[in-house]
Amino acid sequence: MCGFVGSIAAKGEISIGQVEAAMKTIAHRGPDAAGTAVLEFGDTEVSIGHKRLAIIDLSADSIQPMNSGPNFHLAYNGEIYNYVEIRSQLEDVGVVFRTNSDTEVLLEAWKLWGTDSLRRLDGIFSFCMVDLLTGSAFLVRDAFGVKPLYYMKVGNHLHFGSEPKAILALREGLAVPNQKSCLEFVLDGWHDRSNETFFDGLYQVLPGHYVEIGITDRSCNEVQWLDLKISKPTAANASEMICPDDLKKAVHLQMRSDVPIAFALSGGLDSTTLVAIAKGLVGAKSSIKTFGFIPEDPTLSEESWQLIASEHSDTDHTFVRQDPSDVRQQLQSQVRILGEPFSGTSILAQRLVFRQIGESGFKVSLDGQGADEVFGGYAGYPQAKVIEKLAYFDLIGAADIVRNHSKKACGRLSLLVETASELFGLSNPSRRLSKAIRFFALHFRILGSLKVLPSWALYSEKAKSMSTRNQFVSKPTRLARKLSEEIWVTSLPALLKVADRNSMVSSIESRVPYLSIDLVRKALSASLSRDASQSGKKMLLKKLVTTTVSPLILAREDKVGFVADGFDWALGSQSLWPEPYKALSQLPWIKLRKGEEMDAFLGRLPEAMRFRMLVLGIWLTNSFDTEQDKAADQIEDESRFE
Repeated sequence: MCGFVGSIAAKGEISIGQVEAAMKTIAHRGPDAAGTAVLEFGDTEVSIGHKRLAIIDLSADSIQPMNSGPNFHLAYNGEIYNYVEIRSQLEDVGVVFRTNSDTEVLLEAWKLWGTDSLRRLDGIFSFCMVDLLTGSAFLVRDAFGVKPLYYMKVGNHLHFGSEPKAILALREGLAVPNQKSCLEFVLDGWHDRSNETFFDGLYQVLPGHYVEIGITDRSCNEVQWLDLKISKPTAANASEMICPDDLKKAVHLQMRSDVPIAFALSGGLDSTTLVAIAKGLVGAKSSIKTFGFIPEDPTLSEESWQLIASEHSDTDHTFVRQDPSDVRQQLQSQVRILGEPFSGTSILAQRLVFRQIGESGFKVSLDGQGADEVFGGYAGYPQAKVIEKLAYFDLIGAADIVRNHSKKACGRLSLLVETASELFGLSNPSRRLSKAIRFFALHFRILGSLKVLPSWALYSEKAKSMSTRNQFVSKPTRLARKLSEEIWVTSLPALLKVADRNSMVSSIESRVPYLSIDLVRKALSASLSRDASQSGKKMLLKKLVTTTVSPLILAREDKVGFVADGFDWALGSQSLWPEPYKALSQLPWIKLRKGEEMDAFLGRLPEAMRFRMLVLGIWLTNSFDTEQDKAADQIEDESRFE
């Protein structure tokens, strides 16, 4: 797990000194080693800087950028979990290795198989592969976008890197806020649903995609390499049916490491399952280290559930208590770590857990991220299940789902409204009609706070998102389509970005076994069956681990998750946040009444929207501040790893 930054430009236009300065902004991603390379191709230079967090093959031989001969060069962030098996395949055809790293396996696999190598990989990765034979550079991202990768074309320069701030540090004046992303974030809490970011002109490589760049002309061609070919399980393809061994295999592969591994344990089904499987793999004589967050509010605490899970798997568990320090300072710190706005306080709790894991001497952590999206957690997606029942004219089954959803009439009515919205495509953000209805109906109460026409012009702009339907052999069911959208578009991308920043700021590699390619393919295949619409929340996962996890955990229906309390709205006053409020007042799409202060303006907004506005204001202040402030931040970040 590492970080890298680079540029493709005419000779002499981007110096290696500029790249080294940009590397300092991501020093936390790779405190163990650093390397640079300048590759010439005609009149063009590809300059790359890499910061290493050593996980596999800790020797200096695995420092990057790494090359195979004079023509293939790699800067890579992530882990290839099945590198042992791929290495064996390569050795069978005569490839000789000089290291024991997964980096070299990836490099040689690409050299032999090119882009076809990607479908052989099981891992989390983003990398830049430079092929001087063809004059091409490839920016490649893993199947689910666990590891980030960004790029920006400015004139005849093309910059790329693991975090936006590394790219923006290459030259002055690159950081300009993307007003469309800012508006969507404030209104809906949306971010990372497309290739756009909060910075104008800076894009992310979509999950399961690569961007092929012509080194000479800096042309970009984005290609979706991921093709899962998901089909309904039948007796003829019984091997594609999900079973407990699939989950066990995913955990086993992701425990490959040359450094110690820890686990995040919240006391819920997802993390408890991973810990229980891991304990079975290491045996009774080996100890597993787990960490779990405990908020100040006892009504939100899951301490008792963590104890149950820890005792069941005999782990060495550490409770991570909520940071009692100044909340304002925590918010500002979190914005600086992410480099972008965020929509809830739970990520502060997540950061504290990763920080404690790092301070306890671990470099790798496994957690349950992705299980809700893959196995139908959260509320269980009742809207999609009702629609499936109606498609089979099963009115009684549809009525049962609505009745079991809530004991209150208002809850059932809400489900019916949401189901109708889903049925007629009104909840699909990619449809212009849907966006119009959402903008003018859902946000009707706050339209007086917006400059309507400029806001709608921004809100209605199209952006490129991951296409999910082509992962299925035939038309997916409503439930399968909903889960796939949650995995690749509407839910996981934002969560994974936050987890990457929060873990890497403490130099922790965060692994997510539920996002193993085989496991996801088989789970989505199971969601294609008619029976899937009849099952409850995460029933498929529960069936897989019935004999592994404590019955008390299996029966839980009150999962809370990471919650950081104490962020009341006394914080949101102009006297406490003068600079963020000033930045907000200058947004081109908000509508201040004559003589109105930002305090009064924010008072007209719903609470969640007020929080997002405050965070946006902090981000605008931090990301577009003075060069002196940026230099101070850089020195502070770099000093932690000297």
